Amino acid sequence: MAVWITIQASRLKRYAIRRLFKNEKIFSKDGVIACGRIRLLDRALTAVIWSFAGGHVLDLLNVDLGTVLKGLLAFGGLGTLILSLAMKDFAAQVVSGMVLNASDRFYEGDKIQLGDGTIGVITEMALLHTDLRGSDEIVTRYPNDQIANQRVRNISRTTKCQVSQTLRFPLKDAMRMHEIVSAIKEEIRVSCPGLILDGSRPFRVLWRDFRSDHLEVMVDCHFNIKASGNIYYDNKQRVLQAIARAVHRLGVEFTLPAQICHKQ
Repeated sequence: MAVWITIQASRLKRYAIRRLFKNEKIFSKDGVIACGRIRLLDRALTAVIWSFAGGHVLDLLNVDLGTVLKGLLAFGGLGTLILSLAMKDFAAQVVSGMVLNASDRFYEGDKIQLGDGTIGVITEMALLHTDLRGSDEIVTRYPNDQIANQRVRNISRTTKCQVSQTLRFPLKDAMRMHEIVSAIKEEIRVSCPGLILDGSRPFRVLWRDFRSDHLEVMVDCHFNIKASGNIYYDNKQRVLQAIARAVHRLGVEFTLPAQICHKQ
């Protein structure tokens, strides 16, 4: 009966969390809590409920906890030292997992970039590890302390994106550069919805430098579009197509770096 009541209390706890945070998207498609902070609360309440249940069961079985504790303490200082060393890494992983879950830096399903450049989608966040799925569909398991101790960029929460390109033109087109950059800039402006033009982000198409074998032009655009997913890559394609149209209309050509031409 005690176990049955505990199970029902756990279900009631899950229902209460759902009602309390009904305005937040905390559950994934499979019904698992995706929000780290709320998931930590769920686990803490589960531990409290089952602790009360365990104490009640021990009381029903007339277990003398004092005798049990005395037996555990009989190991002495050496046993405590051995146990502490054995639990050191485990405790660090648990603490790191609790910090990551409580911080809400990212949820399961978010696309993130680690400080070492690794990019992937979080498939599971546990107290001891976090699983990251790369673009090659390979899932890598990271100990939580490795993630907690480095910079993490949450790409999924980025509401704006940047598309930048470096273009190369022949030296002979130097006198046409003003015409070229103006045509490219206008074509991008007309062809790419979502382009930020209010001055809060840069929108530049500039002749940046003379090189030994080419003229260098910088294209730097920012959009009110997420920096991940198909919508991002479709938008980047539109920018490239706009550049190609403007260059083709003017009858100019791109040039390759000298080392590539030499190899050919």
